[in-house]
Amino acid sequence: MIDWGSDFLLRESAFGLRFASRFHFCNNALHLQRIVMGLMKTATFPSLRVEPELRQAAETVLREGESLSSFVEESIRASVERRKSQSEFIARGLISRDEAKRTGKYFAAEEVHAELDTMLAAAERKAGKTKSRG
Repeated sequence: MIDWGSDFLLRESAFGLRFASRFHFCNNALHLQRIVMGLMKTATFPSLRVEPELRQAAETVLREGESLSSFVEESIRASVERRKSQSEFIARGLISRDEAKRTGKYFAAEEVHAELDTMLAAAERKAGKTKSRG
């Protein structure tokens, strides 16, 4: 049993680790994350109007114990991370372009593809996979 003061308690049961607080009890890490993150939430998103078909489609893909609100939050988080990654990728590309213009050193697409193929093959060997690409 792990005691985090009077508010939180983590204990082992026949079903694995279980987290309890004065207000909540959960059986898995995802539920625990939702509880802990829920304690820290202080902002809201505006209400969102959608077509009934979209709401129904979203409800059909919910996982066991997942609420529509948590699904929307997870989707927003994933979109934010994807857009950050895209922005960083574009920024690196622009820096690379500027460096190539500055130095006059460019690489042919075939050279880059060959190097990437070599890196991929090495990674696959290291992971214990051999995969034929066509």
